Amino acid sequence: MLTEPQKKLVEDNEKLIYYGINKYGYGDIERFYGAAAVGLCRAAETYQTSKGTKFSTYALRCIRNEIYMECRKAKGQKCFNCLSLEQNYKYNKNDGSTFSIEPKADDLIEPFEDSCAAHEIYSKTELADKQKKAFDLWLTEHKQREIAQLMGLAQSEVSRLIRHATEKMRKVCETENT
Repeated sequence: MLTEPQKKLVEDNEKLIYYGINKYGYGDIERFYGAAAVGLCRAAETYQTSKGTKFSTYALRCIRNEIYMECRKAKGQKCFNCLSLEQNYKYNKNDGSTFSIEPKADDLIEPFEDSCAAHEIYSKTELADKQKKAFDLWLTEHKQREIAQLMGLAQSEVSRLIRHATEKMRKVCETENT
C-alpha cells in the first residue's frame, strides 16, 4: 500500500507511464498500461534518494522491467524490436520528410540491453568471470565506483574489464556481419 507522499509521487509522474509504453512497449497503450502503472507504483515504493539517481530514471527502469515481464508472460508474442545491422531503414516524419538510418556495429553496444541482437551477441561472447560480473553490474546501472567496491577492485580495473568486454562483443558482432 502506498503512503500519501508515494501516491503524490505517482500522480506527479503519471506521464512516465505513457513515455515508458512508447519507448519499451512500442505504443501499445491498451496492452501495457497496467504493467507500466504497476512499475511506477513499485518505483514509488522502493525508491531511495540515498542512491543518487533521479526518480524518473529509476521509475523508467521499473516500468521497463514490468513491460518486459508482461512480454515474457505472453510467450508466443514477439515484443522486442530487432533490427538487422545489414539493412538500412527509412522512416517518414510527420511533416512528410524522410530520414534513413544506417546501423553500424558500434550502434549495437550503446543501447545494449534494449536490443535482441545485442543479447544474442552477449551470450555468444566468451567473457572471463570477472568481466562478466563487472559488465552485468554495469548494465544494471551501477557506477564503476560501486562495482569496484562490490568486487574488491580498483575503479580503473573495473573500467578496463568493461572496456575489454565491450571490445570482445564488438569483435563478435563484426565477425557475424562479415
